[in-house]
Amino acid sequence: MGVRAALKREADWLEFFDHLGDVFMARFMEPLWSKYPDRDSEEWSALSIFLEGYAFERQGRNPSFGPAAAKVAMSLRAQRYVFHQQSVAQDVWRGFKKELVNRGLNEVNNPLCPNAENFGKSRDKSVSGQSIVELLMKMTQPNIVLYTKAGLKQDDARKLHEELGQVNGVGPKIISLWLRDVALAYHIVPATENRHLLQPIDVWVRRTVELIGKPYGPNGSPPSQNPARDKAIAWWIVQQSHKAGFNAEKVNQGMWYFASQVAGSEHRLTGAMHEAGIAETLLDKHGQALRSAVAALG
Repeated sequence: MGVRAALKREADWLEFFDHLGDVFMARFMEPLWSKYPDRDSEEWSALSIFLEGYAFERQGRNPSFGPAAAKVAMSLRAQRYVFHQQSVAQDVWRGFKKELVNRGLNEVNNPLCPNAENFGKSRDKSVSGQSIVELLMKMTQPNIVLYTKAGLKQDDARKLHEELGQVNGVGPKIISLWLRDVALAYHIVPATENRHLLQPIDVWVRRTVELIGKPYGPNGSPPSQNPARDKAIAWWIVQQSHKAGFNAEKVNQGMWYFASQVAGSEHRLTGAMHEAGIAETLLDKHGQALRSAVAALG
């Protein structure tokens, strides 16, 4: 994929990132989602996608947690365990602990830790978090993929955000990451009013937007509070993508992909955003590296 002769306008960069969103999906999203083809018809497969690729995606995470959690879910499926059983949350947690024996499980911030155990481990007795399994058991649709898909189609992104935010260790960025990818997986275009809630903002996306746009409006500097800063960035991506005719969720994916996987450092990212030739060179080298890796595997 070539970079246009000049990436001088915001719209040019948004188009560039929209295309890179396809690369992100091919490299990161599709391999995960294709592992669970029964996700639309079966609770355990749907839950496994969330556990493996999203639930534990926070800074400082243990990389073993997601795969171990998904393994437990699919093992219960193989045993024909009925998802609706009253003890399901405790049984999933028990299996998770068995998989990761002698590991620090960070119960208070663990999305699989049931509420009762959470209270026992937390010094703060006001903690009211629950496990993702406990939350799903309360829903009329316990399949997390179908539950999210239906909510997005009904323009209930804010309600989804609030409900998923009740789960231990699942913060706003994780929720936005999940909502973004479900929307793209099912070609759902959310209402603009709450579309910023489908924009996960991390250091890479934040820096990219700051280099190409004015996300904080005419007054310049953002508020000192990070949530307000990131909300302004999320709104900028949504509004500018809509204005230019591109998919805001794909643009978000493409920004993260280019900054973290292609540029790989803030220094190279800054250079690329100021000179299209640098961006083109970085992308060409990245493509060559991917082709070489595929050839080596062959």
